[in-house]
Amino acid sequence: MVRLEGLDVLFFDLASESRLAILQELSKISLKMQDIARKLDLTATEASRQLQRMSKARLIERLPEGTYTTTHSGKLILTLASPMSFAFKHRDYFLEHNVWHFPIDFVHRLGELSQGVLVSDLNENMIRWEEMIKAAEDHVRVMTPQVMPTLSRIMGEKLQAGVKLKSLLSDQLSTTSKTYAQTGQNVERKLFPSIPAIIIATEKEATISLPFLNGQMYHAAFFGNDEQFLKWVNDLFLYYWNQGKIFTN
Repeated sequence: MVRLEGLDVLFFDLASESRLAILQELSKISLKMQDIARKLDLTATEASRQLQRMSKARLIERLPEGTYTTTHSGKLILTLASPMSFAFKHRDYFLEHNVWHFPIDFVHRLGELSQGVLVSDLNENMIRWEEMIKAAEDHVRVMTPQVMPTLSRIMGEKLQAGVKLKSLLSDQLSTTSKTYAQTGQNVERKLFPSIPAIIIATEKEATISLPFLNGQMYHAAFFGNDEQFLKWVNDLFLYYWNQGKIFTN
């Protein structure tokens, strides 16, 4: 078992909203003490005290010209804190939804989803899924335990417009799923034994919905359109896609 040696000291050094804010600001740009105080609405005394403490912890350093910046160590710690912050922000969600069936590398990268929005209403999710597919101009990637008839009909229209589809479905296809499965020149379809999440991704936006702990399917979903969110979801899709077997209808 990995020993978490020294984390108590690190957490204590970071146990301040102002220190975390300073670390984040200095990771973007070097600033003088008075600029930090003004930007974060701190008194000069408070800003000076926090900078001294963080310098002692070697999270930041003072440059010759008088500005402060994060150390390489401080920047690394801030980066590694991102998935922890994301997990804490959505701790109620992760009490009920399973992330541990994903490869551990993707768990470590959960912070890349930080700019996404969690939507818990099923009807709103369905509307957003439909809008995502309608807005696609190049491609759609779908991973789902079963074909969703409404989305499949919309996807059929996009295929006629030249949009490309990659679809990863569960091995346990029902007759209904086969009925609505799209085929054609722009369609690639594969099967996977057990689908671990619902994913829809286009060149513009992506969404992921995790199962409950008991394995039942899900209605709450994260939506995002920033570069990191799109990369995480697409990387996860491709991880399972590359293990899938070709679908024959």
